[in-house]
Amino acid sequence: MTVMTDVPASILHAFLASCERDPTHPCILFEGRTLTYSDVRDLVLRWASSLRGWGVGPGDRVALFLENSPSFIGAYLGTHLAGATVVLVNTQYRQVELRHLLGDSGARTCVTDSARVADLLRVVADLPDLATIVAVGAGAPVADRTADHPRIVAGDDLAVSGSWDGIMPDPDGIAVIGYTSGTTGRSKGAMLRHRNLAANAVAVTTAWHWSGSDRLLLMLPLFHVHGLCVGMHGTFVTGGTVDLRRKFEASEALDVLTRGETTMFFGVPTMYTRLIAEASGRSHRPPPIRLYVSGSAPLSAQTFAEFEAGFGQAILERYGMTETIMNLTNPFDGERRAGTVGGPFPGQEARIVDVRSRVPVMPEVDGEIQVRGPHVFAGYWNRPDATEEAFDADGWFNTGDLGRASAD
Repeated sequence: MTVMTDVPASILHAFLASCERDPTHPCILFEGRTLTYSDVRDLVLRWASSLRGWGVGPGDRVALFLENSPSFIGAYLGTHLAGATVVLVNTQYRQVELRHLLGDSGARTCVTDSARVADLLRVVADLPDLATIVAVGAGAPVADRTADHPRIVAGDDLAVSGSWDGIMPDPDGIAVIGYTSGTTGRSKGAMLRHRNLAANAVAVTTAWHWSGSDRLLLMLPLFHVHGLCVGMHGTFVTGGTVDLRRKFEASEALDVLTRGETTMFFGVPTMYTRLIAEASGRSHRPPPIRLYVSGSAPLSAQTFAEFEAGFGQAILERYGMTETIMNLTNPFDGERRAGTVGGPFPGQEARIVDVRSRVPVMPEVDGEIQVRGPHVFAGYWNRPDATEEAFDADGWFNTGDLGRASAD
């Protein structure tokens, strides 16, 4: 196993280091605006100051129930600068899921889009810990806290300038609580430390040869680890640029790719099938880019082959999960084999074990995937029982996913 060096203490450390290296370099492109690293740093400081003014303190949980925008990034890093923990909330969630995630995490503050405030107000009676709703965007309602609902403040009305006392996150502090899919019961909150996020981002950027000259077209939702912990974190670590979109539209993606300014695109399998369909109706395919990545669900061999035939490039498939972010990757240089997810990222370990005996199995034998390394989460929020079951005595995490290692 390769030991990774020069890993920052947190993503915030990495972001601020990129700001120092080149403050005028474009960080985020969004709806016709270019935000430099200096611009985003100012936004983060203003969010941090505002969150403190709204009562957020060290150890508090701040839920982000937001669509993609610079406000998401400002609130995300601003929460870390304020010493608090981010709780990621899927924007498709409604009453049942919101009650569970916000109630289980004990979030005191929720940052959301103005249009989603109504969804929160339907469940606030069951959320006694929720003290403040921060509404972002035009038409944000404003209200004082009452016995029936939390205070509502306008997220666009940030502090004019941000102050910073120089205190940075503890590497062992909990940066993010990401809730699992909950396919076998109520979703559990996976606690990711600051150092977990930083170590994985360095491993990913190293494996994929990511640099400050890259421009990532990012249409994945930031409430998911694929969009946030891979796309945004990798950008911050390298000092690169992200072309951020609110959502995925195949025609828009193909238009942007055709312009030839993008160097990387991350997607899920359904996005690639829609790109293939969209491209079939056009006379010209986009010029080659440095890297296409697929994850979050298995990529079929048919989609892999059709994309390579139509776009002239092989997709790099990888494997990750909420608890560990990225685990395995096909090689950047070398064969990208359809239907496989490659080997461990630098500085990480993986193996296949028998589902009953927990003993490692031979190649080409099915078993459960176990992973170990600095990227693995601290445990499940308020679930010591589930945490104990998830790890063995040697620190291997039981992913619950089945796989096999090829002979080569």
